Amino acid sequence: MASETPRQGRRRAAKPNEVAKTSTQETALATTGKGRATPKQRHGEAEEAAPKGIFARLGDYLQGVRGELGKVSWPTREQVVALFRNVVVVTIIAAAVLGLITFGFNELFVLGFRNPIVFVVFGAAIAAATFLIVRRRSQLS
Repeated sequence: MASETPRQGRRRAAKPNEVAKTSTQETALATTGKGRATPKQRHGEAEEAAPKGIFARLGDYLQGVRGELGKVSWPTREQVVALFRNVVVVTIIAAAVLGLITFGFNELFVLGFRNPIVFVVFGAAIAAATFLIVRRRSQLS
């Protein structure tokens, strides 16, 4: 018993006076098949039959780009200004921190070249810190 409209689940049997009303509602909600594929189902096979030139393809691409840019949710001016400030502040902080680290290592190397024991002490400190961190992580897991 094939039906023109897909049904989900079970339906109760219609009473005789509801039959006309139900069939009228189903006809209003569901249309019969068109007997052919709609453009969405064809995936543009008929439209792409003839090969297009480079300028036609470029035009299609630019039309697609313009259509996608129309869908973009652009931020307001206030949002742009707030995000710009955040980027500038984070960039300045990161530059200052990296500059301090670079300055510290530069001074460490200057000291190390003058007195080689500084390299030995610094290397031992790094090895000890690495050992303690690895040991703590192994105890936690």
